[in-house]
Order: sequence, then structure tokens, then C-alpha cells
Amino acid sequence: MSWLASAQATGYLVYYAPVSGATSSGVVQAAAPLGLGTGSYRASEGRSPLDIGNTGSATLSGLRPGATYEVFVRAYGADGRTGPPSPAVRFVAPPALDRSYLPLIRR
Repeated sequence: MSWLASAQATGYLVYYAPVSGATSSGVVQAAAPLGLGTGSYRASEGRSPLDIGNTGSATLSGLRPGATYEVFVRAYGADGRTGPPSPAVRFVAPPALDRSYLPLIRR
């Protein structure tokens, strides 16, 4: 994922959580509160929120294949205060690579 970086930001926090479904009003319900990562859906990069430093992109890997997640970003300043959250984006984690079909290459 990527975003437009803010000149005032000294870093960014990436929050992610699996989505368990939607209510009748269409509001997404996270399986766990965003930002309170648990081992059941922890990305390889770490628990939510991830402090990714002063960059305009991030990658989440190691999530459960086929599961739907929501992610949002918050900028923070030199004083440690965070700005408002970005709009949340929903995505489906891609399937794991099936290595059983990869040829064995020998040198």
C-alpha cells in the first residue's frame, strides 16, 4: 500500500485487523479492535500498529491467505503526537504460494 507523504510527518503508523463481517447498517466490524494486534493475525512485519518510519509505502506479509483485512495509516510528528487516521482500506490477503508445483532446479 502507498499514500501521499505529509511534509510535517516524521513517521507513520500502519494499523491493520481482520474483518469479521458487516452489520446491517453496513459498518465493518473488525474481529479485534484495529491497532490491538494479536498473534492470530499478526503480519510478518509485526503487530499492529507498525511503525514504518518516514516512508510513503508499506507491505504486509504473512497474513492468513483469503482473509479480509482493513488497514489505515496515521502520521506522527517529532513530538510523538499522531494525526487523524486515513480512510480505512479493505483488502483480501492473497493465497499462499503452492510450492508443490515449482520445479526443482539443480546446478
